[in-house]
Amino acid sequence: MERGGFSLIHCRATEVAPTFNNCVFRADVVNKTLKEKGRIFSPHCSLLSPCGFAALREGNMNILLKLGRGFGRAIDRCCDTGHLLGDIVNAALFLIVTYAVIARYIFNNPPIWAEEICCYLFIFAVFMPLGGILKGDHNIALDLVIKKVSPEKRHWIEIINAFVGLFFCLILAWYAVRYTIFQYRFNFQSSTLLAVPLWIPYMIVPVGMFLISLQYLVKIPKHISSLSDKK
Repeated sequence: MERGGFSLIHCRATEVAPTFNNCVFRADVVNKTLKEKGRIFSPHCSLLSPCGFAALREGNMNILLKLGRGFGRAIDRCCDTGHLLGDIVNAALFLIVTYAVIARYIFNNPPIWAEEICCYLFIFAVFMPLGGILKGDHNIALDLVIKKVSPEKRHWIEIINAFVGLFFCLILAWYAVRYTIFQYRFNFQSSTLLAVPLWIPYMIVPVGMFLISLQYLVKIPKHISSLSDKK
């Protein structure tokens, strides 16, 4: 439908893309957007034409990129939080062990809860910071071969390594979730005086694996993008 020298197409959605205004596809808005990007768009071009599809596709890609960046930032915050909690638990673990040693060898009155609590805190300190460690590339890596290959091959090795790591973490998370559900369903408890429900410490393992898996999902596109930039 022609109106004011421009082709307009009605739609049902309230807002589909930045090039839609009040359920109307405005060719002049698309023309302005594409001119800013150094492209040419006919003011009489409709949504069903190739240039209309190109504008719509470009708008959708921008939306997907924004969603992807927001998703990556959210994952990074979760991994940083897990890393911070791991540092706090490490400090608490140090204080409890110190207290237990002093109470045992100086006052001859060791706490009965210290050993069990330290085991649970140790599990937390190992698995919870995994996503943050991978985010900062603070994990131990064998780079003897990687340093000797070209940058392009290095990116390929990192991509393959990320996919293998993601697969392994997902498998481990799956079995950890099943085992945690098993502990919860039958209400298993520790055989000590604390009688801690075992599903609580076991739950830390799948949470840590889930965080590191999400961080691999963030890193894989970055490696692929770096490889494309090199080309």
